Amino acid sequence: MEAPLNGELIDLCDLSTLATDGSGPPNWGPDTDRIPLEWLTVPPNEPKFIFPDLLPADVCAFIGTGGMGKSTLLLQRNICVILSRPFLGIEPALDGPVLYVTKEDGADRLRYRLFQVCDQMGLNESARKYVADNFYIRDFVGTDARLARFDGRGNIEITPLADQIVERYADVNPVIVTFDPLVKFSPGERAPNDAEDATINAAMRLQRALGCAVELVHHTSKAVVRDGIIDHHTGRGGAALGDGARAVFQLVTPDPTAAAGIATPADIEQGNILSLHVTKLTDAKKPKDPIWIRRKGWLFERIEIPTEDEARANARRERERQLDARISALVTYVEEKLRQTPTERFTQNDLVDARNQIFDGIGRDPMRDVIKAALRRGVLVEEPLPDGEKTRGGKYHFLAPSRWTL
Repeated sequence: MEAPLNGELIDLCDLSTLATDGSGPPNWGPDTDRIPLEWLTVPPNEPKFIFPDLLPADVCAFIGTGGMGKSTLLLQRNICVILSRPFLGIEPALDGPVLYVTKEDGADRLRYRLFQVCDQMGLNESARKYVADNFYIRDFVGTDARLARFDGRGNIEITPLADQIVERYADVNPVIVTFDPLVKFSPGERAPNDAEDATINAAMRLQRALGCAVELVHHTSKAVVRDGIIDHHTGRGGAALGDGARAVFQLVTPDPTAAAGIATPADIEQGNILSLHVTKLTDAKKPKDPIWIRRKGWLFERIEIPTEDEARANARRERERQLDARISALVTYVEEKLRQTPTERFTQNDLVDARNQIFDGIGRDPMRDVIKAALRRGVLVEEPLPDGEKTRGGKYHFLAPSRWTL
């Protein structure tokens, strides 16, 4: 049975029982709509996921700002799905062909990126051939191909595009169909919620027929970026996309303070750190924490977040490292001053007063802690003043490095 190509709106529930002539939905009513007993007596199949508890074989939205690497990340993901390899540390539950439908980056640009990704993944010729045999790209750049559009009377209608993809790719049986970007496949933003709802309906139509994940790549709104909002309504336009999609992903360039304990300062400064948030997931428990990602060239890798015990141990090691560095700087400072003026004498209060010459922005109490730690370790010692330097006020000792001699 062929899918209808005349662009008429069909009942999604009846997609599998359309009239064979493609003229529209079949008859429906009480005789067809009563649920079968098996629905209540036979356990149903679990919902399908491409990646367990992450990417369902359903309509999904993938949202992020322009230029952050969304498309390249998805190309790498698709290669992993084809080759049944882990992506961001997660093994795919389903593998198979993928279809990438684009109206932003043409085939030449995608070819360049795919080559770079395959190269950095270290794929041999056999693996590259397998990817080439199962990676499909439909380039609609510069055309008016859309999943939904305004008709001549200003009404929104679903176009034949979803049905045409079903007809042409039914034998391929893709596991993921991606539309990039959503705004170019929707009717536009004159009526954003109606436009998004119609596009979601077209995507559902495609998903029902092929049983695959249908992914709508979308841009984040300016206000969301400026305010740092993370939820399933962060896409540019209306709320219908987040409401209608069964899963919503938001790719974010995190605030440096949020990434400070997760990545190196260099990676944060260079913009190599991203966080992937699952802001909606219908058929599984939504992950509480984001997936932290580091970009290395053309590839993206997962940053493993330490457990609480590991985090405490890491924090302890970092405190010890910082204390070691401060003690070393303190001893070096005292030694240098003594080389310049061998008769220089430092009390603890003298060193506390000189703290800003040794460290940047340390307080009085933390400085005293550094001095006490240096004394405990024996790298700074308390020496008696020569008799001629002792004062009536009780200044009898001074602090010096243990390797320093009068």
